[in-house]
Amino acid sequence: MDTIKRDFKLFLLFVALFAFVHIMMRILSGGSPSVGVTYTTTFDSPELVIIEIEATATNVHIQSEITNTTGAFIQTMYLRFEFYNEYGRRIATEDVELRLFHNNETMRIDESYRIRNVSSVRISIVESDTNE
Repeated sequence: MDTIKRDFKLFLLFVALFAFVHIMMRILSGGSPSVGVTYTTTFDSPELVIIEIEATATNVHIQSEITNTTGAFIQTMYLRFEFYNEYGRRIATEDVELRLFHNNETMRIDESYRIRNVSSVRISIVESDTNE
């Protein structure tokens, strides 16, 4: 009976040690490293302010604010994100719809995409969605 208790205690100690090492490895590694992503815009109006573009090996996250500085009401338009790899090859295109956009109104854009190996983004304004 003493051997069973001793073995059970050793088993619990092993599980606790395994959990501790696993948690410490996650903390010290910091998850997936993010890489710097460059971007270019092809328009001046509406005004786009990029807060953050962050990419990991498999994901891209974009935070920005866009303000309608055209002087007119915008019924519908699309903000197009073209994603490029390190060799300059376009690997994906995503559109964000801007609908019922009043003059001097500011919209916050917070988008995440599952796209691998992004090194740069080209941002433009288009009239129609690529998914149509």
